[in-house]
Amino acid sequence: MVLIGGGHANVQILKKLCMNRIKGLHTILISEHFEATYSGMTPGYIHKDFSIEEISIDLQRLCFNAGATFIKDKVIKLETNHKKVVLKNFPSINYNLLSINTGSISNTKGIKIEKLSKCFFCKTY
Repeated sequence: MVLIGGGHANVQILKKLCMNRIKGLHTILISEHFEATYSGMTPGYIHKDFSIEEISIDLQRLCFNAGATFIKDKVIKLETNHKKVVLKNFPSINYNLLSINTGSISNTKGIKIEKLSKCFFCKTY
């Protein structure tokens, strides 16, 4: 099974594999980054409730714990007719099962993030 990207669905697959190994299943995660950000905690990070380390998922360590192979590279082409993932720097990888879950990338250009002095939801100052 080949997982492309460190999005939530692929992270959950790896988490399940940490708890229950499947005999005969070889899993590979391909990601351009060593870490993925848990977007559900991003508002807490902006509010300074969490550090960047607390909202980051170490994909390489997660793969190690799940018995999966981690490859830091960029997918440049999918050959679905041949069930092949073509990588930029590593040899192509054949797959039987494929999951593409790269996560989201927000355009933050021009956005200035400031902590609010007043909380409108909890009515505290």
